[in-house]
Amino acid sequence: VMSIEDGHDGFPGLSQLDSIYSFIVVVVNASPQEVSFVSPSMQSRNLQLHPIQEMSSDDLIKS
Repeated sequence: VMSIEDGHDGFPGLSQLDSIYSFIVVVVNASPQEVSFVSPSMQSRNLQLHPIQEMSSDDLIKS
């Protein structure tokens, strides 16, 4: 799991990296088994899939 946060309504003192997204989370599961991930620091964030992932024909990508 990796997160990227910029200064646009994000962490004070950081440069703005993207004018649309201020916080990006990347999750990679390299195992063949399903894995659950919980991060207390991300529970209060309003996270959503990127529009390209939402439009995917692969149901696994959209979950």
